[in-house]
Amino acid sequence: MLLHFLPSGYPNTVCASYLPYCRLQFLSGVAGSASFVLSTQSLLFAVGLGAGSVPLAGALNWVIKDGIGQLGGVLFASYLGTFRGFDSDPKRWRMVSSISMDAATALEILTPMLVAPAMFPGSFLLVAGIANVGKNVSYLSASASRAAIHASLCASSNLADVTAKSGSQSILASMAGTAVGVGLSPLIGADPPKIFASFLVLSAFQQTCNYLSLTSLQLRTLNPQRAGLLVEGFLERGETPSRGEVAAGERFVWGGGGGAKWLKVGAGVEELCGMDGGRLGALREASGAGGYVIGVAGEDGVMVGLEEACDGKGVVRALLHAHLVRRALTAGGAGGGGRGRDEAEVVAEARQEMEGLEGAFFEGCERGGWRADDDSVALEEKGSVRLRLG
Repeated sequence: MLLHFLPSGYPNTVCASYLPYCRLQFLSGVAGSASFVLSTQSLLFAVGLGAGSVPLAGALNWVIKDGIGQLGGVLFASYLGTFRGFDSDPKRWRMVSSISMDAATALEILTPMLVAPAMFPGSFLLVAGIANVGKNVSYLSASASRAAIHASLCASSNLADVTAKSGSQSILASMAGTAVGVGLSPLIGADPPKIFASFLVLSAFQQTCNYLSLTSLQLRTLNPQRAGLLVEGFLERGETPSRGEVAAGERFVWGGGGGAKWLKVGAGVEELCGMDGGRLGALREASGAGGYVIGVAGEDGVMVGLEEACDGKGVVRALLHAHLVRRALTAGGAGGGGRGRDEAEVVAEARQEMEGLEGAFFEGCERGGWRADDDSVALEEKGSVRLRLG
């Protein structure tokens, strides 16, 4: 029976992180569905079912609040089209989805108290509409980040199978959670404070399971944070860290996500050299023919300018080079005594060191399953540009 909910050929067709991730996501889904039952009960009382029937105005309000939520979802979806973070940082957005859903559910549970005569009478449509916008944001965030998560769980070309089984697992979790919610409902009754207290327990359990499941997830793609951890680990130990080691150091709730504060990938000409053509030429020569230019910002900051033709492997190569420049500036690497030296000299010496290391680095990436040499590499952050140099 269990095999109907697992990809064909399990466990040989999925990664090691598949079972802990799916197990915790299932428990999170059960708690979420149970919370949904409680929130629906609260909304029905708020709209008038508790008085014995749902009048026409209440039914219209119920339909209109769904329309408001869908409109909010459309506006959020238009934002998704220009944003690449769902592919490069799916853990963070899966967590955003979960928190958004719980915030919306909490607002729905509080609706009977908020629309009471002593609070904001007649405000059902406003409160329920805002909650529904939050739910639609949650649905879209989860959908947009799902592909990258499922791809990281595959050990072979079985993305469709993994996605289909994920849907089956979600349905089973929803059924189990609905049963839990239906069982709790008569025990809790119609008292909003009791319903809200029960929701807080379910929400805490759900968010804990969701966080732990994402912590166990070992992504293959590189964003600024994972790439930084990968390069730093390689330079410290002389071997490329595994995906599990990087996952253990990844931060996706508070902090993290972006690259190092001392580094900017995607700097413009003015940031690199202040429009000094001679300085730009010297830095370009020192950086080599890899499709990027590296410069120094302040005492120990590093700027990386990417040329238009620089591909994913070139961007990762530039990152490795930038970290070696930083080591030269702060710890005496690449010849020692970085501060006070000519920046082109520091960049050139770091390039020579990088050229001796890059072979082992990229071989380690390939063995570890890292996608360090294709278009999935996403190290450029907001405000970055590409250089067009003759």
